[in-house]
Amino acid sequence: MPNGLTGAIYRICDWVARLAFLNLLWLAFTLIGFVLLGFFPATIAMFSVCRKWVMGKQDVPIFKTFFHSYKTEFRKGNLIGVCLMAIVYILWVDYRILQASANSNLQILAYLFFLLFVFYGIFLLFLFPMYVHYDLKLRQLVKNTFLLAIVSPLTAIVMVTAVLLVYYLSISISGVVVFFSGSTLALFLMWFSYRVFQKHKGIELDH
Repeated sequence: MPNGLTGAIYRICDWVARLAFLNLLWLAFTLIGFVLLGFFPATIAMFSVCRKWVMGKQDVPIFKTFFHSYKTEFRKGNLIGVCLMAIVYILWVDYRILQASANSNLQILAYLFFLLFVFYGIFLLFLFPMYVHYDLKLRQLVKNTFLLAIVSPLTAIVMVTAVLLVYYLSISISGVVVFFSGSTLALFLMWFSYRVFQKHKGIELDH
């Protein structure tokens, strides 16, 4: 590995290539699963690779790690995905119904549902890192993700900011979605989540 400016440029180019390759894998395997069946397993697989990187295993084979996770988590990932999307749908429909109501009390309740919707979004930011980092049953996964989302408000704010930044860049710069949107965001979320995991070691790691 070269040192100095040359070394810095080399490392930057290396990370750019890694993130681009991982993002292309994420998009490709999402499409292979016909989007609906591919998105959640591909997202889990992407976070699995990012977890290795965050933990210092930067030489891990990207495709092999991604494909193994995608194949292993395909069924479970889709089951969890269906549950997550069902909750999103229910919250959003209830919010729209309450918002459209002529009853002022119900409209106030709509604001509470909106806040619940926002918290659910924060919950999801921690969920995928938690899923790939710990070997937990569904009930434990939900419980621990919920607790971490509550006790880590500053980290949650930073993570939301990262999501908004990546979204802005994706709609502003051509090619970001194809090469960097998912992988860059997953790396950020995994990095911040891993720091929270290290701070709150309340459960045992399985792998």
